[in-house]
Amino acid sequence: SNLRFAAMRLCYWDLRGLGEVSRYILRFSETQWEDDRMALTEESMSKWFSGKATMDLDLPNLPYLVDGDVKVTQSVAIVRYLGRKFGLVGSSEKEVVRCEMAEQEIA
Repeated sequence: SNLRFAAMRLCYWDLRGLGEVSRYILRFSETQWEDDRMALTEESMSKWFSGKATMDLDLPNLPYLVDGDVKVTQSVAIVRYLGRKFGLVGSSEKEVVRCEMAEQEIA
């Protein structure tokens, strides 16, 4: 696949939007990751829309995160994946619900 990288890679348009919460989590985690920001130009958009079907993503969309063999699209799915990966989810049902409410507040 053309999406294999040593460090995690988050790809989204060069704006905050739906990718920013994932960026917050990645910065907080202090892990090595690549912030792949696509320019908001006609050329970049055309390249994305014409090539996304060949990217080996189950649901080709932005943002997407690649973490080794794990490829995640959809902003909330990425936030939840990162939360689990970095131990930011609760251990009881009450804590999980509070985390999910906070997730929806900032997303």
